[in-house]
Amino acid sequence: MESGLELPAVRPLMDKDFITCWIDVDRMKGGAELEQKMNGGKQGLPWFVFLEPDGKSIVDSDDPTGSNIGCPFSEKEVEAFRTVLKQTRLRLTDAEVGTIADALHDAGERGEKARKAQESPSSR
Repeated sequence: MESGLELPAVRPLMDKDFITCWIDVDRMKGGAELEQKMNGGKQGLPWFVFLEPDGKSIVDSDDPTGSNIGCPFSEKEVEAFRTVLKQTRLRLTDAEVGTIADALHDAGERGEKARKAQESPSSR
């Protein structure tokens, strides 16, 4: 998730509306307890939640079927993340949400191509 949100095309746009706080549930004091409180430990990682300033959950990374979209790189995950952004944005335009979604999807495709290249017999 972190690598996707730190993309040069994504970070400045996300910063318009959101404050990102990374929680390492294994290494940070209280991280596991926070994970348990926020999602009941029911989802894998990465998992995210968008919060109101008072800490109330607005929406999280569980898609409508209850699956965790995690780090959104596949087409389905990116579309679910686009919906999350539209639900939670204050200043982001539709075009900017589209730019974020496109950058995440493109990064996912590059990662998939790299993974397949490493797995191919000719690369060994």
